[in-house]
Amino acid sequence: MSSLLALFGKKQADDPIANFIRDSSQGDPNACSRVASLGAGVVEQLIPLCAATKKRPLNLRINAIRALGQIGDARAVDPLIGLLQDAEKLIRIEAATALGQLHDPRAIRPLIEILGTDYALSSAAARSLGRLGDSRAVTALIHMLDDCYECGREAAAEALGRLHDERAVPPLVKALNDEDSAMRKIAAESLAQIGWQPDSAESKVAYLVARQSWAECAQMGSAAVPQLIKALRSNDFETAFHAGNILAAIGESAVEPLRASLNSGNFDFRADVTRILDQIAAQHSVAG
Repeated sequence: MSSLLALFGKKQADDPIANFIRDSSQGDPNACSRVASLGAGVVEQLIPLCAATKKRPLNLRINAIRALGQIGDARAVDPLIGLLQDAEKLIRIEAATALGQLHDPRAIRPLIEILGTDYALSSAAARSLGRLGDSRAVTALIHMLDDCYECGREAAAEALGRLHDERAVPPLVKALNDEDSAMRKIAAESLAQIGWQPDSAESKVAYLVARQSWAECAQMGSAAVPQLIKALRSNDFETAFHAGNILAAIGESAVEPLRASLNSGNFDFRADVTRILDQIAAQHSVAG
């Protein structure tokens, strides 16, 4: 009997899928990478583990999907596309992410179709579309830039940079003036990936502000003033702080635009403008 038990234990130890099921159910963080390292030979065994059953732990399903993404075998494409409609939100997100790793054009249309359905799922789909590199996704990703969910918009902007499509330039340039500093920065990085070059002082300063390239902003001098006043309105403290310092350093040529801006904006903005004008006046007095 003891020899039979030992043999059964050995067979179980030699079964990587049985080990994967046990380790995933126990929350082992390395279960996914271990089974994925076995490659294409375990794909057919992993696919059924992605499906929902009453007794199957969610963590096991997630690890099976992640392993399929890491292996990158085309046999997993159709099952993963099916999981985009799963009842469990986390499964839909994991499936969308894994499809981006498989580099198969069959995933393009299903991923486009779930954009805008939910911010986390849309973000996962957008990032995968960026990885897949198919220009069919450009129009849908551009529409996502107007999404009210910031995570979805940022993922779309990031994906557009990966796609290197000139159609994305105008909306990304517009996003350089977005209220959200993270969105501005991603838009600037994506424009750089596309190879865009600013065609005006205004767009160049907006680009430099978005990338927080403050030394280059200062070198623009008076041409930077209108855009820096916009940046002064930012709800991002660092952006407003640096914009104010550069405006004060620019000095006299910033005075009239700053005075004109006192007619708009909230109390904090007007207080910042007044402080900068006082700094410029003090500098002028010392210089005189």
